[in-house]
Amino acid sequence: MIKIIFSLVVFLSIHTALSDSDDSDSAAQTLEETVIVGKSVQDKTQMTRETKQLLQVAGAANDPLNAVYSMPGVTFSGGWQTHDPVIRGSAPADNAYYIDGIPAKYIFHVFGNSIFSKNIIHRFDLKAGAFTGFYNNATGGIIDVSLRDPEIKPLTTTLNWSFLSTSSFIESKITDNSAFYMNYRKSLLREYDALVDLKSLASNDEKGFAVDRLPADQDFQTKVLWQLKDQQKITLSISSARDDLAARFSEGNNLVERDPDFAGHATIKKGFDRQGIHFEQESDLLDRFEASVYAIQNFDRSTFGVGQFEYYLESGWFLRLDADKTVGKKHRISAAFSYETMENQLKFDAKIAPCDSKSVDCATTNVIRNQANIKKTLSQPTLYLKDVFQVADKHQLTLALNMFYDTYLKQSRFEPRVSWQYLIEPNWVSFAKMGLYSRRPGIKQIIAPLGNPKLALETATHYLIGSEIDLTDVTSLRIETYYKTFAHLANNISQTDPQKKYNNGAEGSAYGVEFFLNKRLSNQWYGWASVGYAKTARKNSDTGEAFLFEYDKPLMINLVAHYEFIEHWTLGGKWRIESGGRYTPIVALNENANFAEIFDPIYGKPFSERLPLYHQLDVRIEYLRERPWGFWKFYTDLLNAYNQKNITGYRYAPNQQDTIKPPKGFGKQVPVTAQQGLGIIPSIGFEAQF
Repeated sequence: MIKIIFSLVVFLSIHTALSDSDDSDSAAQTLEETVIVGKSVQDKTQMTRETKQLLQVAGAANDPLNAVYSMPGVTFSGGWQTHDPVIRGSAPADNAYYIDGIPAKYIFHVFGNSIFSKNIIHRFDLKAGAFTGFYNNATGGIIDVSLRDPEIKPLTTTLNWSFLSTSSFIESKITDNSAFYMNYRKSLLREYDALVDLKSLASNDEKGFAVDRLPADQDFQTKVLWQLKDQQKITLSISSARDDLAARFSEGNNLVERDPDFAGHATIKKGFDRQGIHFEQESDLLDRFEASVYAIQNFDRSTFGVGQFEYYLESGWFLRLDADKTVGKKHRISAAFSYETMENQLKFDAKIAPCDSKSVDCATTNVIRNQANIKKTLSQPTLYLKDVFQVADKHQLTLALNMFYDTYLKQSRFEPRVSWQYLIEPNWVSFAKMGLYSRRPGIKQIIAPLGNPKLALETATHYLIGSEIDLTDVTSLRIETYYKTFAHLANNISQTDPQKKYNNGAEGSAYGVEFFLNKRLSNQWYGWASVGYAKTARKNSDTGEAFLFEYDKPLMINLVAHYEFIEHWTLGGKWRIESGGRYTPIVALNENANFAEIFDPIYGKPFSERLPLYHQLDVRIEYLRERPWGFWKFYTDLLNAYNQKNITGYRYAPNQQDTIKPPKGFGKQVPVTAQQGLGIIPSIGFEAQF
């Protein structure tokens, strides 16, 4: 909780200045999985056309994964992982990330941009629900990233610089059947601090708060390809990412006013390392066989107050085997097996309150400081089977079964997943899907002494019905309606007593309808418009209390366009409007029983009030010139072009600084500040390839 609040403070001071929040196959050819972003191609050395278009979305900062926030049903969260997506009413922790088919805990840096350079991405898919693929530990959505293979070609170098970051990329053949690429990228704020005192600007004159070390991130990827035969290859991958920042909290700061033990220096360091080898083969016996082995390490360290710290390290390995075989004229059979084993080390000396995403407050004032050094191994063998059955000329049925055993929770699951698609006309397809899904609760919720080792898996059931039609040669319309139920959600039994653990006493639901109108590239422009209506709620099964969820945002509208208005020049824009997130008002204050000068908030009904409407326009202009030796490009982004001051939350302000009139639901005597994004943010950049 301390770490969450600390990062929010720094985020509010800096983040908004850092980032914002052609042709395609016909609907008749998109049978099987409804893929929102990207479609597969056989040549993995190139980026897909759809992903290239996403690079140019205004506000995405050359990062196609950031463009996910312009897709229907996707919004941003407002917590520690501030830009981790919320997908169709599920909490950020309910989603799963995959890189080349291997689970990943970390694909977004702390302040929003993804860990991937645009130079190495082949494609990425957003699976917003009712997915039939081989995915585990997700009750929300899936973001599946596929990194491209190195191209066997002469040495190529690409350099990119903007106000926010710089990167270098090299790619070259090694022999006639082997090649490699290497990419390194880092943020630049700390370099600018020598010219302009950015730390003081980031501190924003807030009482008792100073930035010691500006936030910085960096990432590195390299991949080596050996093409053994035309249908056989091996790739070796190495990747890593890092984030860190530091600040100082003292008397007068809102956090210290609530808990004096928070006073002192605070640091956050976070990162991951992955090394793996992948073998792929096509043959007469099997249409496709793939084998991957990866070593994985994730870490998250924080220090705060006087001698308090939390240290989390996860390390282990992951094995995955996949095979496809076409049987007769009507069946395509897939089978996959994975085995994941990860040692989790949790070491801390801190005041840690029992907390989860359904909590209203995670105050630490009266929490006893605990020490522990825990090591637990969590393993999960999984078997997956799928049959894509062409029932008739116009009917396709996909039957999938995901089976696994969680060795720590000692719980097995059999999760059927079904998809039916009907080709109404050559340009019109309808589909219906359903599936069962589950995820292991967070590590702090299942490991003693912080959590309850007897917790069960959280579960979900997804239902989806939709239709997609090509209106013209270049425009298509997709309509989807969905319904999700969530059960056995980890729930706090006590907000104040750390000896009282969690149970599986919460449940919930999410439902909605989405319209997606897509204009493919023609006449020098492309774009899309999406409109979504949704509702999401949660319920405490123990008390019967029901309430709308924090991420309940009924209205979401996105308008995106990209236009080559004259030779070499392109103009892009993205406008987003959505309902404000929900908040829990503070109705009164109560003097703390242990500290006479501290007043604790008394909260009203959970998430009973709504923030103001959120809207923002981003604009991008790009100038590109191709040369015999490569190309050079100049681009500029204008984030929040009409200077909208969006309110992203309200915060209890015991230091009485920058208070506002109490918003709806708050008690009249409660001091409160509004958390706002910054105003208009310009940025420029330059890229060259040779």
